[in-house]
Amino acid sequence: LFVKFRVMLSGNEMAITTTDFGTNDVETVNLVFSRAADIDDAAEFNIADINSSHTTLTLAGTADVTINAKDSAATVTSTVVGDVDLTIGAVDADITMGAGDDTVIFAGTLTSADEVDGGDGADTITATMAAGTHAVTLTGVETASLVFDDGNETFSGVNSTGLTTIVV
Repeated sequence: LFVKFRVMLSGNEMAITTTDFGTNDVETVNLVFSRAADIDDAAEFNIADINSSHTTLTLAGTADVTINAKDSAATVTSTVVGDVDLTIGAVDADITMGAGDDTVIFAGTLTSADEVDGGDGADTITATMAAGTHAVTLTGVETASLVFDDGNETFSGVNSTGLTTIVV
């Protein structure tokens, strides 16, 4: 499935929001975003829910984008030039982000099976740690905001490069 979103701004600020973006029986969803101008401090595109059985989500284009993919893909690849806020579900995530200050929010718990490459920009992950010790693979992610629920969780940075700040 290939979907192209385009917003042409001419002096007025405008954003597009979609909800309940379902794509059953599709393995890969490709989304391409295009904007004519940047909306200050806001996403030009807000996809409130991608709920489907697809396993791969590919993002491209130039825009600031907010995507709730917590009910879908485990593999996300972004070449978007702009800031992407991505919520991912309770899956073993393999995420590659593009150029921009990106944020990846894990709706499930963070484990050793998760991999995030933040790409260029000041990138952040936000997650609740799963019980046990987890050496999450983080590359190019500068900030990790982590929740430790009951003291039985340990984050190991042995597989992380570029991580400069951990917020607890």
